[in-house]
Amino acid sequence: MVLHGHCCHHQRADDRAPSRFVNTHVHARKTCDTFINSFSLSRRGEDTLPLSWRDKYTEGLREKKTLLVVGLDPTPESLPPQLKKETEGDEWWEPVGNYLKGIVEETHELVLGYKMNSAFYERMGPDGLGTMLEVKKHAERSDSSLLLIFDGKRGDISHTAESYSSAIYDIWGFDATTISPYMGWDAVEPFYRRVGKLTILLVRTSNPSGGEVQMWGEPPLYLRIAELIAERDPRGDLGAVVGATHPKELKEIRNILGRRRAILVPGVGVQGGDAAEVLKQGEGVMLVNVSRGVILGWKKGGWPRGVKEAAKRFSAALKVHQPQRFI
Repeated sequence: MVLHGHCCHHQRADDRAPSRFVNTHVHARKTCDTFINSFSLSRRGEDTLPLSWRDKYTEGLREKKTLLVVGLDPTPESLPPQLKKETEGDEWWEPVGNYLKGIVEETHELVLGYKMNSAFYERMGPDGLGTMLEVKKHAERSDSSLLLIFDGKRGDISHTAESYSSAIYDIWGFDATTISPYMGWDAVEPFYRRVGKLTILLVRTSNPSGGEVQMWGEPPLYLRIAELIAERDPRGDLGAVVGATHPKELKEIRNILGRRRAILVPGVGVQGGDAAEVLKQGEGVMLVNVSRGVILGWKKGGWPRGVKEAAKRFSAALKVHQPQRFI
C-alpha cells in the first residue's frame, strides 16, 4: 500500500545517518568484539598454563639481553603527521591504534615488553580501551615472550581492588600492573592472589613532587613500603616502582627487596635518568621504562625509522652482558 506518495518499505537507518555516526556505530561494535574476544582468550584452554611474568622476563632477557620496556602512551600530539591525516574530528583512536601497532612492529625484537598507561586510552572513551586491547593482542602475536604491563596505579579497599584485579588480570590478561599501596595491605592482597602475575607498588616515583609524601618521616615512608613488600611477599610476585632520577634510593630499595623481586624504573630519557647508573644501582630483576624517548623518535628520524632507531639506542644503553645478574 502507498500513502500519499510515500513508499511503504523502510529506509535503512545507516542510509539516513551522517557518516560520522555510522562510523562510530561500526567502531563501537568492533570495540565490543575486542572486549568479548579478550575475555574468551583469557579463559580458553584450561589444559594450557600461560607463561608467568617471570617466565616471560627470563626468556626475554636471555634472548634480547636488554632491560628496555617501551611505554605506549599516546596523545593526539604524539602522532606522526601522516597518521594525523587519518583522524576524523575527535575520533582519533583508529590512527592511534595504527601508530602503536606500527611501534610494536618496529621495536618488539629490541624490548622486554610494553607498558600501557591506561589514562591515555581512557581519555578516548570506550573506543580507546578497545584500542588498548587491540594493541596488546598485536604485541602478543608479534612475540609471545613480551611482558605486558597495565599501568593503572589503582588503589582502593579490598572488594574494589578485587574488581580491579579481576579486570586487569583475569579478563584483559595483562602480565603485570602498577598499584598505589597507600590504603594498606587489603588494597594489595586481591592483586597478590593472582599467582604468576606481577603487582608493582609505587615506592619512590620519578615525578618532582613525589618526595612531599614519600620522603616523609624517619625513616622515610618509601622505605616502609619497600619493607612491606619484603615482609608480605614470599613468592616474589610483588615489585616496586622506583624512578631512575633517584639512584641512591634505588640502591636502598634493591637491598631491601633482594635481587629476585622486580623493580620498574621509569625516568630514563626525557626525565633525565641515567641508564648506566640504573644498571649499577639496581642490579637484579628490573624493567626500565622509556616512553616519549622512543615513541616520539619520529620527530628526529621520521616515521617509522626514527622510532626504531630510538629504540635501538635505548636498548643498547640498557644492554646486560651477563643476564644471570639480572634474573
